[in-house]
Amino acid sequence: MVKSIKATIRDVADLAGVSTATVSRVVNGNTSVSLSNCEAVKKAMTELNYLPDTAAASLKTNRTHMIGYVTTDVTNPVFITIMSEIERILWEHNYTIMLCSSNNNSQKELSVLKLLMSKKVDGIIINSCGQNDDYIARISKHIPTVASSHFIDSPHFIGDYVESENVCGSYMMTAHLISRGHRKIGIISGPIISSSVGCERFEGFKSAMNSIGILVDDKYPYTYFGSYSIQDGYDGTKKLLEADDRPTALILTGSEIMKGALSYCVRHSIRIPEDISLITFGNYKNLDFLYVRPSYMENDLQSIGRKMAELILERIDTKETIPSREFRFPIIFRQGDTVKALE
Repeated sequence: MVKSIKATIRDVADLAGVSTATVSRVVNGNTSVSLSNCEAVKKAMTELNYLPDTAAASLKTNRTHMIGYVTTDVTNPVFITIMSEIERILWEHNYTIMLCSSNNNSQKELSVLKLLMSKKVDGIIINSCGQNDDYIARISKHIPTVASSHFIDSPHFIGDYVESENVCGSYMMTAHLISRGHRKIGIISGPIISSSVGCERFEGFKSAMNSIGILVDDKYPYTYFGSYSIQDGYDGTKKLLEADDRPTALILTGSEIMKGALSYCVRHSIRIPEDISLITFGNYKNLDFLYVRPSYMENDLQSIGRKMAELILERIDTKETIPSREFRFPIIFRQGDTVKALE
């Protein structure tokens, strides 16, 4: 058969030796089609350069096969890794991602959510910057929703929340420093009001310090609160290490914060761990490019992304209302060479 300039569904069916209904089921991701027929249809579509009429298909199925993914910072390696795993799973189920970044701005996030509503996406996966919990809760009543990083604090939210065991991970980091003799322990944290992750990691730190009788309150001198940025990692390290009574160790609550801290130490000839001990949250795949091997708590980002994709697909495919659920993944401690034992 000669390739058509614009092949029809009938052309594909004839070439594949199946019915047009079978072609339609393959196009729409219906899993009831046999593997041999599915492969025959896909081969015919490729040979004919067939492009499905997605607009017409969405009218028939009431689905667009698009998932909105909203993140606070599209450049953050953590969110990129999670999104890559989400995209991989969704692609296998004939869904594509519409990526949006709020740039950590609640008003932009609100505009982005309204845009996704107008595009009639089949589901929304969101890492919210906070302040839009009530609106997200209203959306969740109509569109399957899965959240991460920021817990949607509303009794009306109907969706899932996926995160790491942040409190436990932060407690373990702090306990490791304590076991090595450190008591003057500083923490450079992301936001603890708008970020559930920041709040949880700070709570784990406070709890571990309290276990040895050290109260972390407004008067505790070794804290710095900013964003999960390289600049705040730099500025926080500068503030704590240029103090008259500086800490002997720093807890860094994110990988970008770690980069900023390392930058400050290199620029000011501060040796690690001889002059300051560091421990951090993060996922470091290219450690050979660093001049130190950090001790860190590793998040299982692939499992988080995979779970979020599975949950959004489950909510899309299930007609009954699924109650809100919360899923947590353990954090693994990786021993490096950035923590010094004090005598």
